[in-house]
Amino acid sequence: MLNEKIKTILSQMKVHFEKSMILTLDEQETQMTAFAWDENFQGMKDTSMRFPLQTPSIFNIVATTQKPYHGYISLNAINEKFFDGWNQGRIPDHVTVTPIIINEKLVGMLMGFAEKAAYNKVSLTLAEKLSGEFTKGLQAA
Repeated sequence: MLNEKIKTILSQMKVHFEKSMILTLDEQETQMTAFAWDENFQGMKDTSMRFPLQTPSIFNIVATTQKPYHGYISLNAINEKFFDGWNQGRIPDHVTVTPIIINEKLVGMLMGFAEKAAYNKVSLTLAEKLSGEFTKGLQAA
């Protein structure tokens, strides 16, 4: 059931994003790790890679505000490490990261990246809607 939900969400993200994934928070709530991703991610991926939330990054912004990040990527150690591992070192023009929150607690993030053309309200609204649907799916599971 959950796998179907994940496939559906990642598939719907393709309307606006070249690549998308779901990241989850570790038990200590200090790091994000890739949980599920679409087939557009090519090559070897280090699925054990952790991305700390205390250090400035796109993940840190979403974790501290519990609001979406929708825009360009600032170069810093965590952001670069993420795209080195997951996008052959290429920094996309645009990223949207929306929080997945259950009972007011951050449990994960939905992330999509694309060309600059995806920097619009429609793509942000889609990602927010899908995060919400995923949350409902988790609560029902």
